[in-house]
Parts: sequence; C-alpha cells; structure tokens
Amino acid sequence: MKIALGQINTTVGAIDANVEKMVEFANRARRAGACLIVFHELCIPGYPPKELAQRGDFVRANSEALERLKYRCRGIGVVCGHMERGCDGTIYNAAALLDYGKRQLWHWKNLIASFTGFEERTHFTAWPLVHVCDFDGVEVGLAISEDAFVDKDFWERYPKRRTLLGRLVKEGAQLLIVIASSPFWPGKANERENAAETAARRYGVPIVYVNQVGGNDSLIFDGGSFAVSRDGGIIARARRFEEDLVVVDLDAPCEVKPEEPDEVEEIRKALVLGVRDFARKCGFRKALLGLSGGVDSALVACIAVEALGKENVLGLVMPSMYTPADSLRDAELIARNLGIESPTVPVGPLYDSYTQTLRKEFAGLPEDITEENIQARIRGNLLMAFSNKLGHLVLATGNRSELMTGYCTLYGDLAGGLAVIADVPKTMVYRIAERFNAEREVIPRSVFDKAPSAELKPNQKDSDTLPPYEVLDPILEALLDERKTPEEVVAIGYGRHVVRDVVRKIYRSEHKRKQAPTALFVSKSALIPGRTRPIAASVERVM
Repeated sequence: MKIALGQINTTVGAIDANVEKMVEFANRARRAGACLIVFHELCIPGYPPKELAQRGDFVRANSEALERLKYRCRGIGVVCGHMERGCDGTIYNAAALLDYGKRQLWHWKNLIASFTGFEERTHFTAWPLVHVCDFDGVEVGLAISEDAFVDKDFWERYPKRRTLLGRLVKEGAQLLIVIASSPFWPGKANERENAAETAARRYGVPIVYVNQVGGNDSLIFDGGSFAVSRDGGIIARARRFEEDLVVVDLDAPCEVKPEEPDEVEEIRKALVLGVRDFARKCGFRKALLGLSGGVDSALVACIAVEALGKENVLGLVMPSMYTPADSLRDAELIARNLGIESPTVPVGPLYDSYTQTLRKEFAGLPEDITEENIQARIRGNLLMAFSNKLGHLVLATGNRSELMTGYCTLYGDLAGGLAVIADVPKTMVYRIAERFNAEREVIPRSVFDKAPSAELKPNQKDSDTLPPYEVLDPILEALLDERKTPEEVVAIGYGRHVVRDVVRKIYRSEHKRKQAPTALFVSKSALIPGRTRPIAASVERVM
C-alpha cells in the first residue's frame, strides 16, 4: 500500500483555501501512485480554531467543506481533520477517512489537549470510543495527536494511562494513522518519533503520523511527518518547517537515516517560519523594527529578512544622547549588510520636549528610571507612527531573559505586533546570531564583543540590574522549564540572594507580560498549562 504524507500549511478560518490546498496535494499524491493521502488534525478549519469552534456558521461551513472534499477526491482515499457537531450540539475534534468519495471511518478525539494556546477543553468534548474499517483490504484505525502517545511507556507523567492505539489493535487494526497539530519545541520531533517507534514495536503494526507545518499566532508547527514500519523503523520522513508531500510504500519499507538534532538551527528555522506566517496570515507584506546596534535587534532583523525579504524590512535607527558612536555605527552596518532601509530619527529633541514639559511638575525630584523609560517610550511611539503611516508590522526585539525578569518598558520596547524572540534566552540569542554569521559576517563582531546595554543612561550595562546572562538563563531554565523550587535552584549551587532576586523579578513583572505583544513560542515551558501568575499578589513568601 502506498500512502502519501500530505504535510501542509493551513490558515485558521480559511476553509475554502485549506480545501483547495488539500485537493491539490491529493491530486499530486494520486499521480504519484498513492491510494491514500493523510492530512493533519483539523486541517479543514485550521488549527487551533479556538472560539470559532463555537460559531454555528463556522462549524456548518467546515461540514460543507468536508462534503465537497469527498466528491473532489474520488480517485484517492483521504484522511483529514475537521470539526463535527454531535446530535446534542456538542462539538468534536474529528478525523475522517474518505474512501473514494464515501466516509468509511470517523474518530472523535479521545484526549483533549491542555497545552497553553490551544484551549481545546473549552471548545471540544472528548469521545471514548474507537472504530476500525477496511481500506483496500487493510483494517485501518485512526487517532488524533495526544490520543496516540499519551502513554505510561512514553512519558513518566502518565503512570497509569494506556494509549488508544492498543485498543485499536485489539479491534483488528493492521495500520494506525495518527493526525496531529503538534507544536514545536527543541527535541519534540525526536519525542514523537521515539514514541511511534515504541508503539509500532509493541503492537506489530505500521504507523503513519502526519503533523501540521506553519505558524498560527504564537504556535509554530514544525511538520516532520513520518511513517514507521511494524518493526519500529522510520521508513519515511517529511521535511521540517516547510510543506512537503512524501509517498511511502508500506509493503516495501526502506529505513531512512535518523536526523541529528541541532537545537540552534531548529529554533532559527522556527522563528523564521513564525514571522513569515504571522505576517502573511495577518495581511502584512512588510515589517519594521528598532535597530539599536545590539545583538537582539540584529537577530530580529536577520530573521525578518529571511522570512519576508530584504525589500520588505525597515530598520528604524533611533539614537539618543546616550547612544555610543559604535552602536550607531553597528546599526548602520547591520542594515547595509542585510540590504534594508534604515532611516535615522533622533530621540534627543523629543526627549528634551518631554522633560521641558514636565520640568515644573518634576521640580526637585531626582532623575531616575522615569527619564530612562521616557526614552524607551518615545522609541515605541516612533515605531508605531511608522507602522500606522506605512502599514508595516512592528517586530518587538526583547528576549526571554528580559521579559521574564521585567527588564523591559511597557509601551516602549514592548510596543509592537509580534515579539519575535520573547521566548529565546539571551544566551541562545547569541548562538542563533552566530549561526546567521556562518556564511558571511552579517552582524559585526563588535556586536558580540560589547557588554549588553539598554543605553538609557551613561555607561549603563544590563549587569547593573540583572545577574550575568550566563548565570541568569540557567536559573530561569531551572525555575520555568524544569519547574524547580527556589530552594532546589539554590541547592544546585546558585547564591540564595541571586535566586531570591530573580524569583521576585519574575513575579513582580507579570503585569508586563500580560500586556506584551504576541510572542512566538519556541520553548516547552511556554506551552505548559497553568504557567500564568497573579498580578496582584504578595511575593514575600516565594522563598
């Protein structure tokens, strides 16, 4: 049996366009000799649909599209994801097998996702039953995403759960098909493949797994669809971070080589895809950012150019009286190396106007963070003015280390439509930036060599306020990713006063994160449910 992995990039709400893409891929698969093509979870309405799943007209449009798909793909079987309304009005996350124009098999998702950004439990109802059917002489069973691999053999956090796949095999399934919209984080692709390999060996049946590719809001789906033989070997794999069509012959399996993980390159590709799709799906052709001469804005500029093209990126240079000459020079050199426009709009005159206006009201009060934040907010206003006038998407350039500790300014460097690297630690920012320099020096060496600084007062350094990033980032990783307690982080070897200060900064800056732009998620911790913190809360008992 030849099966096609139809790895496509769909848009939430664009039902007609999604169906047209599916028909195109199905025709290509049929010409390549496939008898069945598999698409991802909720590919017809787009994933995740969120509150659209509660709109009756949207659910009806999704059902009508499924009917059209049945008649337009008569020459090939199709497995696809859609929404289905039950007799009592309940909405299900569904999968269907269309057998040459007839729906032979359906499955409603058994285990509803709880990841942040999905909101499945709000909109969909779980369904416990399983079914199998004959397709071209093979008994087929369907599963949707978490249904397949939330199992005690794959993850320790499920000590009692057994996968739905075993139930399908007991019902006679000789082939297991899993459709998914599984988001990216480093190492996730290996987790999926390892789980499928284990399941295939346990049950002695081949598994076909098709994942969505593309960005939808904060979520980035990396594709990486694959097929596993009954003895647990990967026999086909689609490319990651791009659409792909792969035809695999289950009767003549040929193992493919395992991929060597490259965390830096994975994150780089994910960010490029996230920016490209956010802009495209929101109707933007061009983007702009503040180009400071620092590594954060340099990296965001590189990502934007790869995602959108140099002709569609503008880097606004906004020097103040505290901007060193070398930072201004670096910003101009980065723009020149990337081939982007970089108009210069000085902050100084506007800052003088602010301070003059406030002179009477602030008389007798010493200068402090107020004056620093005025500069940052002037820059935010300038960026938004250019955005309004030119119709460009503003890309915020703050990193995860800053955002988690509140080292950022509301309505200043937090202004924008998309926070590109807000889930990327500062130490990783440097590593990805170095990757962009692999073939030619786009970012000058001086950018890497100078001490990080907000440049809002004389001789300012980030380390005046924060621990060195090589200390801060491991502490944040332990607290946020590994969910260690402050005491456990201290036990690792970090100073109690440093850990206490970081924890307090995290809790006291929650209000900033609530008002920050949409961020691209590239870490596992960003997707863990229940990670939000109260804004109005005491932080005195966190240690």
